[in-house]
Amino acid sequence: MSFGFHFQRQTFDGHDFHRLILLDRHLAHRLPEFALDALYRGGIIHDIGKIGVPDAILLKPGPLDEAETARMQAHVVIGESIVRPLRSGSSLLPIIRNHHERYDGRGYPDRLMGSAIPRLARIVSVCDAFDALVNDRPYRKRRAIEEALAVLRNGAGTQWDPEVVEVVTSDSASLQHLGAA
Repeated sequence: MSFGFHFQRQTFDGHDFHRLILLDRHLAHRLPEFALDALYRGGIIHDIGKIGVPDAILLKPGPLDEAETARMQAHVVIGESIVRPLRSGSSLLPIIRNHHERYDGRGYPDRLMGSAIPRLARIVSVCDAFDALVNDRPYRKRRAIEEALAVLRNGAGTQWDPEVVEVVTSDSASLQHLGAA
């Protein structure tokens, strides 16, 4: 299994992940170096578990049904199981497992809330959401950057860490530079 295959299955190119990593790094300039390294690597492979999700679900142009949603949500546990045996992956496990937790505790897989969600997972969550919003997906067209920032602001404190959202949305000029694919 190669990461290239994983990226190809999601119809993403290297630029999508490069932008996500740049955004992660942009947000994390105050973190210690070991955390920056984990954030960089975790930003690259946070969705590696989607390798275990059928293309019919990943590329479905409409809403997922309950069974499909459960299969999609399993990607975080699948990803964790892929990376867990790797000695160099231990610092990435919280990012991989918890990047879909919600700040209000209604996320998955563990329903963590607020600061119980690992900090790096909270950063990747906001960056991943922004990148998803400003790029086309099988089920919807991309949104303008300002519209994406409004979505993040509206979800601050419920879906996402408000501090991370504030950092992202306060520097829209840099985000314009990162842009969409």
